[in-house]
Amino acid sequence: MKEYLNGIFLKEKKFDNGSVINATITETFLNDAKSKMQDGKLRVRIQERKEADKYGNTHYVTVDDWKPKEKVDPIPDNSDIPF
Repeated sequence: MKEYLNGIFLKEKKFDNGSVINATITETFLNDAKSKMQDGKLRVRIQERKEADKYGNTHYVTVDDWKPKEKVDPIPDNSDIPF
């Protein structure tokens, strides 16, 4: 389930040679983001909206909760072998 971070407003402006995304970040966003930090980091995912909202915002931010799989030791435990 997506966990949205409110208080950041992203508007993309397109030009002939590329685009730029302007961001407005509120104190609400910063406080909310800080409470979701893990190991001093916050992983976020910025995604494009299907269409701009009534304020012209073209993107939104969600928490990226992906975690790497734990490494499995490829060497089997041979402690039960009698020799």
